[in-house]
Amino acid sequence: LIWQKRFSQKQLDSLFPSLGSIQNIDIKAITKTGRIRSLILLGENGNKEITGREMRNKMDLKSTLVRFKFLENNGSDDLSNNTEKELIVSGMGSGHAVGLSQWGARFMAKRGDKAEKILKHFYKNVEIKPFHSSLR
Repeated sequence: LIWQKRFSQKQLDSLFPSLGSIQNIDIKAITKTGRIRSLILLGENGNKEITGREMRNKMDLKSTLVRFKFLENNGSDDLSNNTEKELIVSGMGSGHAVGLSQWGARFMAKRGDKAEKILKHFYKNVEIKPFHSSLR
């Protein structure tokens, strides 16, 4: 499940009123599976560090496997003038990071991790053995 959610500057201001206008979002740390562990909101009136889970709850996002991009309302990346900005949050998945995440497993596999390492990442303290059918 790939999704996007858009936030106007007015919506961001109401979510984070103490920061003033959000100028940027810096991802500080991500997990091994690409989820946001922590980020810094950079506002006109100051900065605030929050966890990925806090961000997900506050912005009502489907997961913490997201990335951010600010655009002018006309869709351009040029933020040099004082036009209204819009935040685009692009994400994958809709889980709570419990059990095996298909997107997390895919991320790890694309990074080069082997199946056993991926399974042991999601399922702690397991032993992986060959399956031998007793029905022969």
